[in-house]
Amino acid sequence: MLLAKLWRDFVELVFPAVCSSCRAGLLPEEEMICITCRLNFPLTHFHRFPTQNAMFDKFKGRLPIALAAAFMHFNENGIAQKLSHQVKYRGNQQLGILLGRWYGNQLLQTDINSQFDCLVPVPLHRQRLKQRGYNQAACFAQGISQVVGLPLREDLVARIKMTSSQVGMDKQQRLQNIADAFEVTAKEQVSQLRILLVDDIVTTGATIEACAMPLVKAGCQKIGVLALANV
Repeated sequence: MLLAKLWRDFVELVFPAVCSSCRAGLLPEEEMICITCRLNFPLTHFHRFPTQNAMFDKFKGRLPIALAAAFMHFNENGIAQKLSHQVKYRGNQQLGILLGRWYGNQLLQTDINSQFDCLVPVPLHRQRLKQRGYNQAACFAQGISQVVGLPLREDLVARIKMTSSQVGMDKQQRLQNIADAFEVTAKEQVSQLRILLVDDIVTTGATIEACAMPLVKAGCQKIGVLALANV
């Protein structure tokens, strides 16, 4: 025990823990994100009005969803962007799980547990999953699952089309790029489920729409959408 503590103290001295957002040194009681950045999270509070918010409005007339909510607002060079980049491009899976747990604590204030049966992260194409080694949306969903208790299901829908990056595309270009990219892999189960789709960043909603439509066609009873951040 003493040797383990000495080694941990040595590692922290040589490689001090820093905030995933501002890169300031962390205090012993802080976990991955400093208290200053946490207090400045651009929280949406969409979970309080899940059918009356900017993210839900993106799907009106396009997708029959029951609710939509995001943990944070996404702003260029803002906290949500910095944190999502750490999860998506820097291999920081634990940060994604932590953010999911924090959002899960907000969702406990709702009746989401009784409304839905499972969490389904928007899947990556197998080639991209192999390159990255993990699905950033699944990390966020895992954290939510740990808190709210809804099971994580990654076996219901697959991404069958390798799409190009959608950065810089407008709404129509995104819809064309992502068309027919997903398929349901367990139709007999989907028809019995109320599903919460989970993604990291929602911009136009094109990816969510493309992922959700096969589920709707397969007879999914109900669909909601959760995200780390809404642009």
